[in-house]
Amino acid sequence: MRDNISHAVGGYANACTMGSYTTIGGGYANQALGNYSAISGGYTNIDSANYGFIGGGKENVIRLTALYSAIPGGSNNRVEDQYSFAFGNGVTVSSDYTTVFYNSAVHSGKVGINTNSPTAELEVNGTVKISQILHLESIGASPPLPGEQGDICVTDDGKLWYRDASGWREVHLDP
Repeated sequence: MRDNISHAVGGYANACTMGSYTTIGGGYANQALGNYSAISGGYTNIDSANYGFIGGGKENVIRLTALYSAIPGGSNNRVEDQYSFAFGNGVTVSSDYTTVFYNSAVHSGKVGINTNSPTAELEVNGTVKISQILHLESIGASPPLPGEQGDICVTDDGKLWYRDASGWREVHLDP
């Protein structure tokens, strides 16, 4: 068995020139440069990291420092640190162990879990489990108007508020 086995299977002007065991499955002008890196297709994608994966799309980049990272598709996405994941349009991930999704053309930056049409920045249809701390940033001097039943917020003075059917109520915790 020889070293530096790399394959560009199909497509045009693809390059597997620097890394060992790199693969490009097709597309145009893609570059798989890291060891064990792979690009499935698309065009002008660059995977410089060891064990990086780009599933397709256009002009996506996985930097040399982004070991074990992935961009399954989209366009103009960048991953700069290890064990990270980016998907969508124009996403840059610059922290280790980070996942980011953004797609302005479809949902204006909204992410849905178990919903195809999120109505907020993050909408979860199901149970949410938080095993550490839920941190609420201050919303301002007073709760927002009108608010919706079930809303919870913190104001600048550190007070916790809850919105029920009749309006906003300050939450009082017993010591």
